[in-house]
Amino acid sequence: MYCLGKETTVPVRVVESNVESISFEMNNTLSEYMDGGINNGIFMYYSVPYMEGNKLIINYKDKTSEVYTYGIVPNTTYYAFVTEDGKELTGNPTWDIKDNAKPWSVGSDNEMVIKFRGKETTVPVTINTRKRTKIGEIKLGEEVEVPGKDASELKYYTFTPNKDGVYTFESLGAKYTRGHLFDKDFKPLASGTEKTSSFVDFTLQYKMKAGETYILYAYDYYSGNGVKVTVKETALDEKPVDNNKQTDEQKNGNDNQKQNDIKPSDSGNNTSNNSVNNSGADSAKTSVEQQKATFIKNCGKASVKSVTKKSNSKKIKITLKKKLTVAEGYDIRIYSKKSNAKKNKKAIVSITVKNKKSFTVSNSKLKNKKSLYIRMRGYKTISGKKVYSSKWSDIKKITVK
Repeated sequence: MYCLGKETTVPVRVVESNVESISFEMNNTLSEYMDGGINNGIFMYYSVPYMEGNKLIINYKDKTSEVYTYGIVPNTTYYAFVTEDGKELTGNPTWDIKDNAKPWSVGSDNEMVIKFRGKETTVPVTINTRKRTKIGEIKLGEEVEVPGKDASELKYYTFTPNKDGVYTFESLGAKYTRGHLFDKDFKPLASGTEKTSSFVDFTLQYKMKAGETYILYAYDYYSGNGVKVTVKETALDEKPVDNNKQTDEQKNGNDNQKQNDIKPSDSGNNTSNNSVNNSGADSAKTSVEQQKATFIKNCGKASVKSVTKKSNSKKIKITLKKKLTVAEGYDIRIYSKKSNAKKNKKAIVSITVKNKKSFTVSNSKLKNKKSLYIRMRGYKTISGKKVYSSKWSDIKKITVK
């Protein structure tokens, strides 16, 4: 082991696993859910083992067994595998698709391999399709509003080019956007995510054939809202965007993503020689994105117990009922009017603080204010960027003494 130019030797003892076998029970069947997951996002593969109610049964060599159910850990706001008496599982099971050359499809002909402490089990996976509704047809150069995510219905646009060529789809003036392209039978073809580190507007390119119909689905992957999209023909001398090229953020992801990268089936149209990226893996969620999604899902709502301030002071003291265990700190907004707090607009103070149960905020704009309102939410730094919870605390009036 090395640290600051020095080294030391540490003894390591390998302990044999006491697990004899494992089994896994899915709580329910999955529904087709477009969310930018593995293999162009038809299904949220990465979260499959970690669905509330799933059970991991561990059979030990001493003939005892334990049942761990995925859910909220008692007295916390985060999710994990726990026993009925609240014992949290040490380590998490890993998983993979049974046959990586065969992506999952709608129906029951799917299998998942769960591994834990050197043991594994195969679990059948059933996926139900959603209702699919065509909203309209997008024309070259036209702007359309693609509806976004809907838990029960997949709403999409179609595009049919008049001639062979490379075509580019782009969202317009929106953050956190993602787009997916399919053939007429909903076979995944390509995906696109934001063009830059500012998370603004996805770009998706694909080499198309004249007269063939393609399906476009797009959305804001944080809010689920729809986005405006346009399509243009890419000039031959214009360098196509490589949607499969890793961003710096993706490169910083951990190796867990590698086991989730799925290659598309070779059946149907052969796209392996396509000069534009047609890989089914180009939309694979990076481990960074998974961490963001997990934090947003598991970060609870901050609960403010009290906020006090002396009349001529520029400081306020904030006390929480309890800390958010998964948060690194809090994003705090202070308003002079309750109506502004409700709209989350025109905050006179906006500040982040580290995670404590009680802390003090100081700002000259707070001095001599008689009526103030506060709201806050949790945040966590992931890959060098702050990720904020979607759940704000209730608005709390500051008591001036």
